[in-house]
Amino acid sequence: MASIYDIAKLAGVSYSTVSLILNNRGDDLRISKKTQEKVKQIAKEQGYVPNVHARKLISKDIKNIPEIALFWSPTQHPIFLNSMISKLNEMMNEGIVPDMSVTIYPFENDHLDKMEKILKGNFVHGIIIPVAEEKDIRYLRQLDIQVPVITIYRSARKYHSVDVDNYTNGKVAGEIFHMLGMKRVGILRNAYSSISFSERVKGFKEQCRKNSMEIIVDLDRNISKKKSKDPVERYQVGSQIAEEILAAGQAPEGIFVQNDDSARGAVHTFKKHGIRVPEDIAVIAYGHNSNENAEESRLTLISFPMDELAEKTWQLIGSLLSGGIIKTTRVLCPSRVFFGASCPKPEAFDEWMQEKGKVHKKE
Repeated sequence: MASIYDIAKLAGVSYSTVSLILNNRGDDLRISKKTQEKVKQIAKEQGYVPNVHARKLISKDIKNIPEIALFWSPTQHPIFLNSMISKLNEMMNEGIVPDMSVTIYPFENDHLDKMEKILKGNFVHGIIIPVAEEKDIRYLRQLDIQVPVITIYRSARKYHSVDVDNYTNGKVAGEIFHMLGMKRVGILRNAYSSISFSERVKGFKEQCRKNSMEIIVDLDRNISKKKSKDPVERYQVGSQIAEEILAAGQAPEGIFVQNDDSARGAVHTFKKHGIRVPEDIAVIAYGHNSNENAEESRLTLISFPMDELAEKTWQLIGSLLSGGIIKTTRVLCPSRVFFGASCPKPEAFDEWMQEKGKVHKKE
């Protein structure tokens, strides 16, 4: 990669002249158009990449804007990244959080250790990491990071976190089936395995045991990291598992599906075989309540609270940057239940949720 010194030598001009031209100050210093064009052409031919950080240091307008590192793995829902960026833009425009610059650092789950230079380098003013794997949590706990860190989805104890109570989400699904009088239920899990996924399954199973419900179907079709966010792949796997359930001749009264795309595939297959949803099999999915769920045949969803996670994360990083928070903070974002055509709402559900909320606050 060419440097400014290389370009200056090839152009036959001084280093300072090249610097001025590449920082768009050639006209201000009355450098000829011919020289400017020559330098820019050489820079292009040599593949010159400007040093952004150096430019920030000399820019009065942006040098004091805090810089945040947002780590992102390919297993995260792409809509969530959009929610994070759009929510930050909205909150900065409204003056809710200070202006900040965000750099996205891609990483793979289970391999956060490969980002150690950035995590420990003090290059940024704050770090945000959506964490999905226990290995990455253990790695973070043994680091001594000198800037504020927020983990999303899972608390790393020594760092701040914005989290979802996935264990409770699983219990909610189990209780809905119980309120509807079901005795034989199932789980369909086919997402890339994660901590949040395991916690939902654990909560669902414990609530079923508590209510003497039998789990007669527990099918697992893990999808690779590359395909974990492919909606077509997940739809097809949901359809495939529904076929297996019907072929076994032991269909549950209700099934808890770990993502919305797979639930749509399962519902479509059940209906294709004349199985009524929800009369014969009720379906509850965990996923994002997008516009796709506004159709007449919409799913009953325990919704992943993307917007609230994004909002709480930026609020927390804003407070940390201003020195308003000293103690390690954990913020829990409750999920909402959207009842659709795939599973009816029990009459006592709202009352049960209110009581559960009171107990949760006491705890």
